[in-house]
Amino acid sequence: MIKFKLYIIIVFLCFFFSCVENYNPFVREDVDVSSIDIGEVRDLYLNNDTLFVATEAQGIYVYDVSDINNLQEIYSNAIWGLGKDIRSIYFSNNSQMLYALDRFGYTYHGYFPVILDQSNDVDTLFSNQCSVSNFHSTKMFIDDSNSFPEAYILHKHNADIELYTDSSYSQIDHMIYNPLPFDLGLDGLYNLFFTDCTQSILDTSLVRLDYNINDMCFNNDKFFIANQNNLEIYEKSGGLIDSKEFEEEILSIYSKNDILIVGMRDKGCYITLLSDNSISDDSSDILSIAEDFTIYNIEYNSQYQKLILSVGAKGILIYDWDGQSSGITFNMRLLSSYSFSAEFIDENSIIVATKNGLELFDF
Repeated sequence: MIKFKLYIIIVFLCFFFSCVENYNPFVREDVDVSSIDIGEVRDLYLNNDTLFVATEAQGIYVYDVSDINNLQEIYSNAIWGLGKDIRSIYFSNNSQMLYALDRFGYTYHGYFPVILDQSNDVDTLFSNQCSVSNFHSTKMFIDDSNSFPEAYILHKHNADIELYTDSSYSQIDHMIYNPLPFDLGLDGLYNLFFTDCTQSILDTSLVRLDYNINDMCFNNDKFFIANQNNLEIYEKSGGLIDSKEFEEEILSIYSKNDILIVGMRDKGCYITLLSDNSISDDSSDILSIAEDFTIYNIEYNSQYQKLILSVGAKGILIYDWDGQSSGITFNMRLLSSYSFSAEFIDENSIIVATKNGLELFDF
């Protein structure tokens, strides 16, 4: 009798999982999947046909992705991974500078032509520091729209280990590179200094950012700060514009034009218009998508007009969006490994940063 019951249970489970696979509306059967095992990958940045990859412990990788069926590694450096946990990467096409963020460490920069030149026996890693207290970097944003790159770096200060402060807090440091942080006349060696290295959101009694910040976004000269379940919008000079409290913890934020997207734990995305730089409370301006998903990262590809949501163990959600209106339409879900971020390589291919390395989906 026991064996018979066990047999019934096994048959039921097989039937159940086969039904999930066959009738799951998210799954597409015409998707080819390949992977590259380079350890846990935390972030990606695509510049034309060059993909920059940040790993948790294996440093950085750079690939030529012009042929999606045959990615070519053009650079890797394990030194970037020694004692570092690279969480974010960015390449400035204007200045040819590569930036990387080490979680709870420093941010680093390097002149990419020098980095690629393996014959140069020089240290290609330089930490961005306004002062000796500028460690515990957790977020960075590189503004490449002007003649010289500008970096906004979120630093955390812990009162338990930093004796000069009585309370823990966060601050955003503003760095302007002028002139560019390299001198070609010195055989690729750096002649680096900052003409401006100040706090853009001042650490005063009027503005002191909370220590428990999960994410930071910069758009249209405004900072969007996710502080647990509270969203705050600041002017670039530091004045508070607006704030809104949510029921769930905010893990990711993204802003484009006058639209704000807030990614939450177990509650999907809250999307709203910004009216006079403030958060609109008009129900006609509010949209919710990806309900019941936890949104760890939000990316937008303006070329293919695709919104990409990284939802951890549940893969990737892709939506069609023009980047301007509130009209967002679900496109597909990809069942990747635990996802952190993703980039479209072309209209029919997407590469995902996962706990198990890089995963390439070709539709």
